[in-house]
Amino acid sequence: MIHLVDRYGILGDHGQDLCRKIRCGKAKWFKNVEDALLVAHDLIPSMKPRQFDGQAVVAATLFVRGLSQAQAALLLCANGMTNETRIVLRSLIELVVYLRAIHTSKWLMWHYVKQHDRERIRMAGKVSRSDFLQRKLPEFDPAAERTRIREELGGAKNGPSLELYSEAAGMKEVYYTAYTVFCGAVHTGAQDLHSHLDAVTPEELKEIRYGVSDEGIDSLLVTLAELILLSMEPVIDRFSIEEPPELESVCEEHKRLGRESTEQNQEHKYEFDNHNTAEN
Repeated sequence: MIHLVDRYGILGDHGQDLCRKIRCGKAKWFKNVEDALLVAHDLIPSMKPRQFDGQAVVAATLFVRGLSQAQAALLLCANGMTNETRIVLRSLIELVVYLRAIHTSKWLMWHYVKQHDRERIRMAGKVSRSDFLQRKLPEFDPAAERTRIREELGGAKNGPSLELYSEAAGMKEVYYTAYTVFCGAVHTGAQDLHSHLDAVTPEELKEIRYGVSDEGIDSLLVTLAELILLSMEPVIDRFSIEEPPELESVCEEHKRLGRESTEQNQEHKYEFDNHNTAEN
């Protein structure tokens, strides 16, 4: 649920008090993510990309970028910003998919690197449709630029889809489930806005709710820990790093908390359904 805050939002004393209560209530889940991050950070000194080993270079850079995003998600979650956490998690899922897939295939790595060129094709198209950009870039020929880039790419217009990358990464189900759900938060879909409404029915809207949220925080933290653990596997393999001794216990705790979170959510749904049935 959303806990209402004063005019200072989460930055005020009342907002921070609520955030501390949320963190205390989900302390086990927060600690598991923090433990996973510690193990992941300890891998960084052992990552030594070799020159001309594109897969190693891309893996190392994606890994450190992913750790930064994971910390951002943890901070957002700790401050009851669950919608914003979903936005970062969606980006992190995409990153981990690329990391794991590129580890398995040089062909996918080449297409990943060439995504920048395909984006330049799209940008050239936008220049051709923008009066402002055409005035700023009078010498730029969008059609010629698109033709030149396509020739560099061997005529290939589109690269592999994220779905294909997810299959190579062994994360197809994550792509079909969590990634799809989190897209609603990124694109501000109408369905994703329901948590800000205090209403029994659309005709009985009481107020707009604004504050910190503890809704589904345990599930979000389980997802975050899972992504951190998934990102470590290709790095350990690519750089021949000895598996950290703490990793097994972090994984076991993650699995246990995942089961506990699922059971709690099922109990909550049962109570919610019973409540609605009684009212009807």
